[in-house]
Amino acid sequence: MNKITAFTTQHLQNLLDVWKSDYKLKTHDGEIRSIEMTKSYEVSGPITTANTFIINVCRMYKYMTVSKQGDTITLSISVKPETVDDFLAFCNKLQLQEQTSEDGLTT
Repeated sequence: MNKITAFTTQHLQNLLDVWKSDYKLKTHDGEIRSIEMTKSYEVSGPITTANTFIINVCRMYKYMTVSKQGDTITLSISVKPETVDDFLAFCNKLQLQEQTSEDGLTT
């Protein structure tokens, strides 16, 4: 079985249309091989709301770093061609989590 090593134009378009925040495209040999998606939130409510949000989000996707510095939470998500479908499912879950945590977080 051949491993997919680069994004198709359609996959890239879908990913960038769905993700409404910052990103970095990473190339190798002239092909886009990975994308780092980032999104930041400002904590405006109780710290327990922020901590619950962080814990819940960390369980939604395999390849992610979540950091909290002061009143800012930042998600850094790594997407590769073979994880496109998982990432798109994560985006739907993240949107629901954002709605649940609306009282204490703003993007």
